[in-house]
Parts: sequence; structure tokens; C-alpha cells
Amino acid sequence: MEETFKESVIEKIGQIEKQVAALSNNAVKEGEIDEQQKSLLMTITALKSGLSQLNNNARTILDASSRMSDLSKKLDRCTHALENPAEKKEHHIHHFRWPLG
Repeated sequence: MEETFKESVIEKIGQIEKQVAALSNNAVKEGEIDEQQKSLLMTITALKSGLSQLNNNARTILDASSRMSDLSKKLDRCTHALENPAEKKEHHIHHFRWPLG
């Protein structure tokens, strides 16, 4: 009976050692996971700031594009006005106040 008890105790101690080893490996993995999470958070933060900067650049480009479009329209109007000048109709009236004779 003592032999079976010793064998079962040795077996249980072996199982406990395996579980402790597994848990200690998990602790290392948890540390690695924490580092990976920090790295991912830094990457996400960098992506957010990059997207914000891209959004600001897109707004600036859209504003510049609309101003260029307005200038283009004004230039077209001026070019059209220069190519097609308005016809001036002058009506001359001559008054003869001098004596005819």
C-alpha cells in the first residue's frame, strides 16, 4: 500500500511540476503579450496621427483646388472679354452753328 501511495504522490508531484512549468511559460508569454500590446498601441497611435495629417492635407488640397477652379473661371471670363470686346456704338451729332453763307 505504501508503494502505491508513493507512486501516486510522485505522479501528482510530476503533474504539479508540469503545471508550474506551464504557468511560468505563460508568465513569459504574458510579458511578451504586454510588449506586443504596447507596440500595437504605439503603432495604432502613429496610424491615427498619420490619418489625421492625411485628412488635413486632403482638406488643404481641396481648398487649393477650389481656389484654382475659381481663378480658372475668372481667367476664362477675362480671356473671353478680351477676345470679344464690346462694340462701341458712337453716334455723332454735328451741330452747325456757324452761319452758312
